[in-house]
Amino acid sequence: MKAEYIEFEVYGWDIKIRFYPKSHVYKLAIDNAIIPSVSKLAKFKYEDRWLMRWSAKVASDFLRKKYNEKIYLEGSDFFDAMEYYDTLSKEACDIGKRIHAKIHKYIMIGTLDPILDCFIDWKEKWKIKFLETEKFVYSKEYNYCWQLDVIFERKWKKYIWDFKTSWDIYTSNILQTILYAIAYDEEDGHEPVDGIAIIRIDKQTWEIEEFIIENSDIEYQSYQEVARQLPYIHGVYKELEKRIQKRLP
Repeated sequence: MKAEYIEFEVYGWDIKIRFYPKSHVYKLAIDNAIIPSVSKLAKFKYEDRWLMRWSAKVASDFLRKKYNEKIYLEGSDFFDAMEYYDTLSKEACDIGKRIHAKIHKYIMIGTLDPILDCFIDWKEKWKIKFLETEKFVYSKEYNYCWQLDVIFERKWKKYIWDFKTSWDIYTSNILQTILYAIAYDEEDGHEPVDGIAIIRIDKQTWEIEEFIIENSDIEYQSYQEVARQLPYIHGVYKELEKRIQKRLP
């Protein structure tokens, strides 16, 4: 029987954490307390508007095509439009997962895949050396957890890399990766990273876009200050949510 959770140790085996892949939840092993994930801390509601615009465009394109085919629309067409959006959204997510899995496999055992040509060209161009991959990180100070993609070396400098196949690189992506770096640097036993890198592969053109900032940059330090406030903001938001729920009938 497959294990319900993956247990790992951080801080020199002082802290045990359980990750539940099915629900994507992290819990402290000692008391089963839920640990906030990086994605929940760094997600901004204003970025949802881009997803809403895309979903509206997908649905309207589908309905326009239906209307052109038969000059009228039925009630079922609107439900079909919603299902069509769900299908496209799932396909985009699945493509991202497959590319991520192929890159991880390449890093781990060097298995080549034609779909990775752009990634391999980028790696060779910058003489990238992979140090760690799929590493769990936990911040004791701010109480959050996540599994980062890759730690790599470029020009003798160490970076935490987050891989994306989204339409763009968003503010939340940058803050997520900064939060990885904060947690990674907090734990003893290794040198701190020199910066962060977000590598985005365009699913249509297969071109690579990169966003890299080093911890000596003012921009990095500004993002870092914002990121350090996110766990506190998340805590306040959850407390307000509880109080509102208590007042509801």
